[in-house]
Amino acid sequence: MLTLDHIAVSTEALETGAAEIEAALGVPLEPGGRHAAMGTWNRLLSLGDGEYFELIAIEPGAPA
Repeated sequence: MLTLDHIAVSTEALETGAAEIEAALGVPLEPGGRHAAMGTWNRLLSLGDGEYFELIAIEPGAPA
């Protein structure tokens, strides 16, 4: 059986992308975290039951 734990969408700039998603969905995204090993950061929206929507972007200034 196939299960879903999250839907990930990438954006060029996290804050701009988050503002667009929030305007489209009408709900705020929660602060996520930073992924130092990958140089990314994210914002999240819980979909319930351990599932979530993740908006992810390259973190400015992160090492390549």
